[in-house]
Amino acid sequence: MKTTLIATIFVLILGVAAFTQAGPFQSLQGPVAKVEEWSYTTEEKFGNTVEVWDTHSVTTYNTDRNPVESIEYTKTGSINKHYIRMFNNSGQLIQVEEYNWLGNLESKTVATYEGNVQTSRDYGAAGDLESAYDAELDANGNPIRITIYDVDSGDVSSVWERTYKSDGDLLSMRMYNDEGELSSTVDYRYGADGMDVISISVVYFLGSKFMNLEAGTMFAKIDAYGNWTEKRSYDHKERFGKTEWVLAHIYRRKITYR
Repeated sequence: MKTTLIATIFVLILGVAAFTQAGPFQSLQGPVAKVEEWSYTTEEKFGNTVEVWDTHSVTTYNTDRNPVESIEYTKTGSINKHYIRMFNNSGQLIQVEEYNWLGNLESKTVATYEGNVQTSRDYGAAGDLESAYDAELDANGNPIRITIYDVDSGDVSSVWERTYKSDGDLLSMRMYNDEGELSSTVDYRYGADGMDVISISVVYFLGSKFMNLEAGTMFAKIDAYGNWTEKRSYDHKERFGKTEWVLAHIYRRKITYR
C-alpha cells in the first residue's frame, strides 16, 4: 500500500513537471547555452560512502534561456529519451515532443494560453489523449493551481495548489483528490539545519497522515553566475539509533555559456 501511494504521487508530479517548475532553484542565470548533468546514487560499503553512476543528460538552451532540446542517456552511453520543446514569442512553452531510443515519437504535449490559464494535453504516438491538466498562473507565470482531469470522463481527478516566496522559489504544494480531500503536502524551508533547502513531504490516507518524508539539498559548488555545478541531496532518517542527514544523491553539471 505504501509503495503504491508513493508511486501514484510521483507519477502525478512527473506528469505536470514538463510544463511547470518542479522545485526550488530550477532557474538558470547568465547566457546559458548547454547544461550537461550527471547524477549519482550513494551506497555504504565498508564504512565508506561510494558513488554509483545513475543518469546522464544534456540540455541545449536558446538565447532566451529556454531548454529547447534534452537528451537522456543510458548507462552504456546510448540515447534513452530525446525531448524537443517549442516556445512562443513570449517565452511560454507550447509543445514538448518525446522520442524513444529509436527516434520514434512516443508522446506529445501541447499547451495553449488564455489569460492566466494554461491548458495542457498529452497525446500518445497514435494521437490518443493520455492526460489533461489546466494551470492557473500568477503574474510571474508560476502555476498556483493545477487541475488534472480524467481523460475518459472529463471529471476532475486531482488538484495541486502551490505557493511561492517573494523571489519566486516554491514554498508549498498541496494535492487534493477527486473528492477534495487532502492527499499529500510538500513544504519547503530555506537555509535551515545546514541545508540550502529542506522539503517536508506528508502523504495522507483516509484523512490521516500516512507517511512523513524529509529531504535536504546542499549546494557544494556554485559558479560565477550563481548557478550550482554540484549539489547533494540528503534523506533525514534514523540510522544507528539516531536521526541524521544521510547522503542519498550527488548531482554534477557542466554549464556552457555563450
